Amino acid sequence: MEDHFDIRFFGNGMTAQCPANPEFPYGIAIDLAEKNQKACTAKLPYPAPCIGRFMVKCGKCGRSILVSAAGRADDPTQVKIACQIQQPVPL
Repeated sequence: MEDHFDIRFFGNGMTAQCPANPEFPYGIAIDLAEKNQKACTAKLPYPAPCIGRFMVKCGKCGRSILVSAAGRADDPTQVKIACQIQQPVPL
């Protein structure tokens, strides 16, 4: 896990009305990077306090993303983010 992320949670104060997905009783890891892309992984606070979104911003490349959560067992536990700064592809 990387420690150069700014992670903020924006909740709406509501609680989930549907049950958690039983296939993910300990949360889910989200991978937003393509194969062979340089990427970093941010650990998210788990579970979220309520329905809302995590804003995750990388302190190295500046990429920012939003990840939704519902305050349930199947919330995301981590997110892998492709780096915004990519190496040139050799021709």
